[in-house]
Amino acid sequence: MCGITGLVDARGTADRAVLEAMTGMLLHRGPDSGGLWCDREVGLGHRRLAILDLSPTGAQPMISPSGRWAVTFNGEIYNHPDLRGGLGPFRGTSDTEVLLHLLDRHGFVDTLPRLAGMFALAAWNTEERSLWLARDRMGEKPLYWAPTSHGLAFASEPKALRKNPAVDFQLHLPALKAFLNLGYIPSPNTAWIGVHQLRPGHWIRWKNGVISGPAAYWALPEGGAPSCLAEVEAVLTLCVRQQMNADVPLGAFLSGGVDSSLITALMAEQRKVRSFSIAFSESGYNEAPLARKVAERLGTDHTELLVTARDALDLVPRIPEIWDEPFADSSQIPTALLARLTRRHVTVALSGDGGDEVFAGYNRHVAAPRVWGRMSGVPLPLRAGISALMDAMPDFLAGAALSLVRPGTPQPEEKFRKLARSLRARSFLDLYRSITLLGKYDLMPGVEAPPRFHADGADILQRLDLGEYLPGDILVKVDRAAMAASLETRAPFLDHRVVEVAMRLPHHLRVSGSKGKVALRALLAKRLPEELFDRPKTGFAVPLCAWLRGPLRDWAGDLLGTVGNHSWLDAKEAGRLWRDTSQVHQLWALLMLLAWLRKSDSP
Repeated sequence: MCGITGLVDARGTADRAVLEAMTGMLLHRGPDSGGLWCDREVGLGHRRLAILDLSPTGAQPMISPSGRWAVTFNGEIYNHPDLRGGLGPFRGTSDTEVLLHLLDRHGFVDTLPRLAGMFALAAWNTEERSLWLARDRMGEKPLYWAPTSHGLAFASEPKALRKNPAVDFQLHLPALKAFLNLGYIPSPNTAWIGVHQLRPGHWIRWKNGVISGPAAYWALPEGGAPSCLAEVEAVLTLCVRQQMNADVPLGAFLSGGVDSSLITALMAEQRKVRSFSIAFSESGYNEAPLARKVAERLGTDHTELLVTARDALDLVPRIPEIWDEPFADSSQIPTALLARLTRRHVTVALSGDGGDEVFAGYNRHVAAPRVWGRMSGVPLPLRAGISALMDAMPDFLAGAALSLVRPGTPQPEEKFRKLARSLRARSFLDLYRSITLLGKYDLMPGVEAPPRFHADGADILQRLDLGEYLPGDILVKVDRAAMAASLETRAPFLDHRVVEVAMRLPHHLRVSGSKGKVALRALLAKRLPEELFDRPKTGFAVPLCAWLRGPLRDWAGDLLGTVGNHSWLDAKEAGRLWRDTSQVHQLWALLMLLAWLRKSDSP
């Protein structure tokens, strides 16, 4: 992984000093080396985390053999050895050099479908004087861009764009409203009116002051012959093998869950693996013993980190700096700490990210269709009345009621409130959106959030997760946490070849009874005893409520005291939220917003 920056100025001279300042802000993404390339109106910047071809021949920005293309590239092209045939000659062994040969031969748009990997890239065509930007299909690598009065600027993270005085950083209140509802800002929105995220699987072009696009070069497949378990196993094994290609030490994140255990098992079939996991001092959130058992069974060289409330407290002040935009998935804390631990030993780590979205592993994939099937026949006014009665129940009673029906449910009060909210859904799509809202409080009355991602079809829940939640939450969390530690993460489940096979799986290989990820469970059962992984899904949860009412209480109270500094926030609603123990995740979102506003000095 690396960090990329660039700018184009139609007046004819790219400001090298601005480009250098932008690129310097991404040192954490590429501590090994950096480079700048300027040609009249354009400038490209690069910070390198050397993974393949550690020699100077892999340095960027890089020029194609014909001189027609200049590229700054972040990510990995996993199939680059296969693409080399018929190309060349090559100076080195980097995937970037393969990319440049492809651009020379096929042009920008026709090159993108040939790439299997994760990437954000910018390519300047020296003949037609045009700048092209593109992002990988699933959104693993970030790419932000901003139109300016005389051109365009782009970067891997917004902090780099802040060094460009031509970029407009006025707050985008509708996007902040979306953040308080979801815990992340869905693309193409950002926290600022003048800055955009390039959507996954899209490209844009700047030429003569005109921006074309965004245009899609890939979309989730629809239809096709049903795939089978053997096909999933074959393509996943291939992708794991390709993603283990690195010229630096490599390991795996291992939580003990289905996804990370399967990826680690497939890696262990190739060679000895180093695995890493995290443990919590609070027993109800600690899956480390399970990860340890899986590691022992697979024979990995396993390392474990114990996380305490003190560790979280120490990391919290850095969260606005690491994520750079408001971000409130509380598992960001253990993810960042795990990345820091892992980087002490390896430079690349494979993870199980994407398994839930690609293979239908969330509880909503299992339960939502059944719930909607039962409730859709009940008149909406009756459901709304029941919802109101449930909302009126005190927290202790709401939590006790749900625990009675589903013993062992984490955060039962919060789950009960979400169930009450879902009863007011007018459609299956509305049900999904109510399930994925963080909480019930309207902290920005009078501001309307941007429209949410839309999808339809038989596998609508997966498509919604893959189009909005995955790139907006999961991949932002992992990329920023890992890059803050200068660690490259790779996710075999998100290789588009795996996704395309998974989306053709028949329903019974996705969901069966009360279980999701049927295909992955079957593949893992061939490699591990089922008692090691056949248990209720817990996720990468943290004891957030205990921390906020304990060691983080003073920090939270101090931040909440700043609500009144922002006229567009409702201080009364914020006070109610602070007192409501059933809405801890929405409270965390508000605290993350306030911490970010304080750091950025925004009104």
